[in-house]
Amino acid sequence: MSENHTSLLKRVDQLCFSLEQRLVTIAALLMTTTVCLDIVYRSLNGQQSQPFVSLLSLFGAVGEVNPDLETRLAPAIALFVVPFALGWAVYASLHRGESDNTKKAIIHGLLWSVGAYVFAVMIYALPSCYVCMLLSLLIGGLISYRSTGAEQIINAILTLLVAWGSLSLPQGYIWSQELSLILLAWVAFLGASMATYQNKHIQISALAALIPASLKPYIRPLGLIATSLFTAYIATSLTMSVFGDKGSFASGETRPATGIPAWVILFSGVIAFTLITLRSFAYGIWGFMHPNEQETEELSH
Repeated sequence: MSENHTSLLKRVDQLCFSLEQRLVTIAALLMTTTVCLDIVYRSLNGQQSQPFVSLLSLFGAVGEVNPDLETRLAPAIALFVVPFALGWAVYASLHRGESDNTKKAIIHGLLWSVGAYVFAVMIYALPSCYVCMLLSLLIGGLISYRSTGAEQIINAILTLLVAWGSLSLPQGYIWSQELSLILLAWVAFLGASMATYQNKHIQISALAALIPASLKPYIRPLGLIATSLFTAYIATSLTMSVFGDKGSFASGETRPATGIPAWVILFSGVIAFTLITLRSFAYGIWGFMHPNEQETEELSH
């Protein structure tokens, strides 16, 4: 394997790792956001939250005004004070010692209060698909704006894909838990693949003292080749479970809450174990060809 080929493989591997990082970040962000939306939505629609819902009516945003003055004022004060205090604290801590710090912190707190109210009204009044689409465009747009070059284009494309996918979500937020579990599978499988790239996989070193010094440089490559054979078997089995004659893709099964095809869950394992197989095999071959250039490893896999 020439140096040019080695350099090309490393660049491709780094590109795959960068894409994995983005997917894991997006999945974790979606998990956190959807669960948060579900909690807020349930709170707004529960019997115990009627005083809070009356706050939304207090300003004529949703429904009828509750005639009970105390019921209306308590949540109004809470929804104003808590975001205001958070906004004040965040700005004051980040701009400590600057001139007009107090005045700007007050303005920052007021903006947080207005934002909290708009957010509550949006969740209570709008269908979940539109809420998720707007949040996707807002958060993804900010991330794309702060990035540059090719990263900006990739982030913009991923943002549009997530926003477009949000439009197919059913009403309410009952789908959030199911979506979180699906995303958790992707995070777990891709995390295993990323660990292989970073050389943080499980290693066994109990028998290292029994291996002759002359053979030690070849133990790690041999372990990587063995790993690639095992993960290739798993990747093949998962591929047959997804795309085989009786696989989840052919069956057309979809998840009840989200409507996402069932094969999407196992497909994360297909991608992850395929990448682990290719990485382990490539690193193993490289290790056999360059036994003296490896990182110090006693015994792995």
